[in-house]
Amino acid sequence: MKFLILLFFVFQSFLGFSQRGGGGGGGRSGGGRQQNQSPPKEDNKDGNILEETNIKEFAGLQHFDSKLVIKELKIKIDEEKETIESLFGIYNNRIKEIEKEDLLLIENTDLETRIIERKAIQDKDIKAMFEAKRRASIALEPVTNKTLEAKKVLNQQLEAKLSAKSYKKWLKYFEKNYQIEKPPLPKENNSGDNSSGRPPRR
Repeated sequence: MKFLILLFFVFQSFLGFSQRGGGGGGGRSGGGRQQNQSPPKEDNKDGNILEETNIKEFAGLQHFDSKLVIKELKIKIDEEKETIESLFGIYNNRIKEIEKEDLLLIENTDLETRIIERKAIQDKDIKAMFEAKRRASIALEPVTNKTLEAKKVLNQQLEAKLSAKSYKKWLKYFEKNYQIEKPPLPKENNSGDNSSGRPPRR
């Protein structure tokens, strides 16, 4: 019953938003319950790709595959392999906890964003896609703050336990694959601190 009431208000807010001049935002693929389906994708007249945002990835809810990372970083020392497997296990459990803690917020943001984005895709409206992504970024800030903290803790622990060479490899891999990319927020929300999710360079 609560979900139906929520869906009604989301739909009403969508109608009000579309009447003011258009749909919503941009990003990557998938999102929430639609992860196993191919999202609609269009080219607008300028050649830009329009596709739905993967809300979980957008909020930094990324799980690390220890075996893949060990292979990619070419870690040879058994002790370092065990360290990565252990710390990644702790990190992944924390990400699962965050997903449970903020499940309603994540699902509601995913639903509202997909409604707006699909209209923007249909209209090939890049500005509306960007706006939906910006709104999702603001809505998911409590989740993003938690995932950034989880990544910060993981990186601190890895730095303390890995060799300087292995940690440097990890930083390079992390920045390439796992930093959180967020659109510019309104000036009042721009604190100027690091919101990319990347650890400090050493």
